Amino acid sequence: MFLQLLILGKDKHVLELCLSDINSIYNDIDTNIELQNKDYNPLKYNKYIKYKMSALDLIETYKNEENKKTALTNVKWYSKIRDYFFINFSKNQVELKEKIVPNFFYPIEK
Repeated sequence: MFLQLLILGKDKHVLELCLSDINSIYNDIDTNIELQNKDYNPLKYNKYIKYKMSALDLIETYKNEENKKTALTNVKWYSKIRDYFFINFSKNQVELKEKIVPNFFYPIEK
């Protein structure tokens, strides 16, 4: 079994990934789509977001402010979007609770 080693965080923790796990990413490639630029492999959107968020988690574990070598440029804006999203999400949830009138059914005898 082959492993790929990733060094994470200030304390240089080592994360071991099995190459079969890494190669499973290639199973998610959508072969029906051909991009003009052949340097990239088209993924299904939900898989792309899953991998992108996993990459973000790995980046955040390693000195987020000092890390400049990343495929994601200007990673700082993720936190702003996250905060904005959750604030609006919370507001929408409150508004929905106020607008939704519960439908109670009371049987009435005729």
